[in-house]
Amino acid sequence: MPYGSGLVQTACDCGQESFTMNEMHLVNPRDASPEPREADSVFRRKDEARTRGVEFRAMRATAMRGRIVQSFIQLAVTFRKVLRPGLCQSRCVWQIRSAVVSARQLVMFVGLSVVAVPSVTNSAEPLPEMQLDPTGTTVSGVSSGAYMAVQLHIANSRSIIGAGVVAGGPYFCAEGQLLTALNRCMQTLIGQPDADTLLSRARALADAGRIDPLVGLAEDRVCDYDQAGDILQQLYGALEPPAAMDESRLLSFDQSEFLADPETHGMASSGFVYIPDSCASGESCRLHIAFAGCKQTPVDIGDLYARTTGYNRWAETNRLVILYPQSSVSNGNPNGCWDWWGYDDPTYHTKRGRQMAAIAKMAARLGVPFATEPPSSFCQRHGDWNWSHWLEDRVMICGWASVCAVGSGDFVGFFYSSSTLYESPEGAFSTTPCEL
Repeated sequence: MPYGSGLVQTACDCGQESFTMNEMHLVNPRDASPEPREADSVFRRKDEARTRGVEFRAMRATAMRGRIVQSFIQLAVTFRKVLRPGLCQSRCVWQIRSAVVSARQLVMFVGLSVVAVPSVTNSAEPLPEMQLDPTGTTVSGVSSGAYMAVQLHIANSRSIIGAGVVAGGPYFCAEGQLLTALNRCMQTLIGQPDADTLLSRARALADAGRIDPLVGLAEDRVCDYDQAGDILQQLYGALEPPAAMDESRLLSFDQSEFLADPETHGMASSGFVYIPDSCASGESCRLHIAFAGCKQTPVDIGDLYARTTGYNRWAETNRLVILYPQSSVSNGNPNGCWDWWGYDDPTYHTKRGRQMAAIAKMAARLGVPFATEPPSSFCQRHGDWNWSHWLEDRVMICGWASVCAVGSGDFVGFFYSSSTLYESPEGAFSTTPCEL
């Protein structure tokens, strides 16, 4: 079965239609009317279907309200680039046009955003502490998850031994620009990615210690197949045949423990992890990290990616723990993609990136610590108006007329005030003084 077909099929089974089909199975085929008990079951299922439908629509309305706010912020960020001398030339015409279209679209849906929806309580448990085999960590992903898998692998090649990439592209392909991500990495409308340039930049980042040395990739396996079993066997070699997954072993865990206020940074409040009973009992197991793509957040599809993609069946018989970090919609990220172009953090493609660091902390909790970044001797002081800090990408919007430091999230103040920021290491800013 193709990599994505099971997910699509199962997603179809979770909607209103599935309840209609189940109701038909409850009807006695020899009688035009259901048996009394069967009729009760039919009505009970209809009530359950309506309840789940209301909950689903409430979650979608919440996501829509977030997307409305994000479109306005995206528009503001685009005009900010226009204000920078020499940074934005004719290409800004297309960026502005795209942002205006996004703003126009949000007006069409603004009616949906005012619907009152009930709050959803996060009942996820803490991610359990384990001791996994540190020499067997791999990663995979599809779409934006594939780009995330590539950059996690490249940045941590001393700790990750291989990657399965489905519908992705090269490391640092977007180079921090949404326009490049859309038109070179995804559509190639402005030409294909320049492999030589991207390689030279990766070497420079490795030399600076911001990603692992590229020599760590020499023996790693990288997969071009599109099925969970093919990916895992390409990464690990021959495996035991899969078995049915144990539904009770798919756990939800709290991601906010690894990244404060994760939903403002493109990560959901909860993630998933599949831990076979053998691994939970203390047997030596390996870790595989699997990323879903855009519009496959818990709000969009629940746990379908984690439950139906196919990895868990192989994990059950091969002592594998499967970690499914979850993304969410956020500022500049209306489709809930992983950050592979810099919508949340200019250091997104390095160990220092918020999402990258959060996933490394998850792996460490599971007993697989990634190699740490060497301490930096770089230190620079920046004293200026916060508006100027914003224009220079030292701060980001984090509230109404307020900004926070890029790289640390420290609250800096309001646009109209001034502040002193310290840059250490390069590209990361904080209000905490460093040694000059």
